This record gives sequence, C-alpha cells and structure tokens, in this order.
Amino acid sequence: MLTEEERRRNEPGDVIVLTHDESLVGKTVAPMSIAGKDNETSEALPGLECFGAIAECKAREELYNKTQWNHDENIQQKALFKPELMPGAKVPYPGFPTLKEAPVEGLFRRKIGIDIFGMRSRYRTAVLQMDEELPAFPPPSVLGPKFIGTTVFFRYPFLQEGFVTAVSDAKVTSRGLDPPRRWTKQEELGWKLRRDSIQSRFQSGEGRTGS
Repeated sequence: MLTEEERRRNEPGDVIVLTHDESLVGKTVAPMSIAGKDNETSEALPGLECFGAIAECKAREELYNKTQWNHDENIQQKALFKPELMPGAKVPYPGFPTLKEAPVEGLFRRKIGIDIFGMRSRYRTAVLQMDEELPAFPPPSVLGPKFIGTTVFFRYPFLQEGFVTAVSDAKVTSRGLDPPRRWTKQEELGWKLRRDSIQSRFQSGEGRTGS
C-alpha cells in the first residue's frame, strides 16, 4: 500500500512552460512541489530537496494554462497548425543540406557492410555519387585563426556542438594560440590512421540509427 506522501507524489501537478530569458537574475530552486487543491498554487513536499538550486538560471517558468500554448485558448481563437515554412525561411538552411540541393551525378550499388542497427548488412547498399570533387581546403595556418576558439556543429543530421581547439591536416597542426607545427613522422602516421578510421565510420555507420 502506498503511504499518503507517496500518493501525493504520484498526483499529476501543473504543466510548466520553460522559456529562455537573458534578463533573469538570481537563483532558481528545484520545483519539488505538487499542485494545490485549487490547481493554481503549489505546496512544497518536505524532505524532497533532491536537486540543488540553479545559480543564474535563465529559464522563466509559466503555468501552461497562462501561456499562448494553452490548447483551450487556441480552440477559441480557431488557431490551426499549418505544415509550411515561415516566410523568409532559407532553403536549404546553412548546415542542413538536403538531397534536393546536393550535386548528385548518379547512384551505384555495392557491398560496403553498412551498420546502422548494430549488425553489418550482407546486401548491397545504394551509394550516391557527387558530380565533382571537394575543393582543396586552405592550410591550418589559414583556417586556425578563423575556427580555433569558436563552436561548430557536427554529426549531421543529429547535430552536436563542439568547441574547436585545433586545426590540422596530414602535415601540420595548429593548436590554440601556438604557431603551426609540423607533425613528426610518428604523429603524421597517427593522424592518417585516425582520418581513415573516421572515414570508415562515416561510410559504413557506427552501429546506431542515424550514423
């Protein structure tokens, strides 16, 4: 049997909408509370301070039924979902390429052992062929000052944000504010092995959906 406190903890509470707001200052306490009887107020549960407060939190809290997302208000205003792009949207958007804009020249099928579900495929895979080779990239001495210290997004289509600390090619590396340095023979070999490993993973997948 559940205790009275456990029953109260399992009662659905208020739906909260969180919105980023740079103007907020101060500290936010973890919302360890349940809905009050009038469904407008909250009553804190003693002894449940599981999470510490967030310093300089920039998330503003609002009750769902007091926001524009309230479904009842949308029905009254006859608001409808329209599956279309907003006016002025860029197509294709930078960083989000599509097959429609890709310079595809042809398609061929071959066994590459693609693995996106945890097991290598035994069958041939359709591979798209671009109509031109990638252009030559500038050396690290040129790219380094532009990228080092910035953030980039990678692993399309499930993008992750990464902080750039160094730029390198098969011969030279540029890290931080240090001047570009040539690889030693051993470092050059290690760089090529890592490059080949990355290329192989991009070609055949990493054993998970979307890789």
